[in-house]
Amino acid sequence: MDAVTLTALIESVVSAISEHFDAIQVIGTHYDSESKETKKFSWGYGNWHARRGVCEEWLSEVTDYSRGRLYAEATKDEEGGLSG
Repeated sequence: MDAVTLTALIESVVSAISEHFDAIQVIGTHYDSESKETKKFSWGYGNWHARRGVCEEWLSEVTDYSRGRLYAEATKDEEGGLSG
């Protein structure tokens, strides 16, 4: 798929679900085998500050989760296993 088609696809999906949400931000990547590049595509709807805020919150949550998992894995052997 070319960039124009991918952008139109994301735009159509956002448009289709926008009546159900206050704000939407879709971010995707596509590897172009011809140029050997990964390209980023994004499209949003609604309040820009809300979209940015929810993206920042998500990134913070997954970063904290990843750090916690890395810490748990690193200390698992030292502590004799993970407690539940």
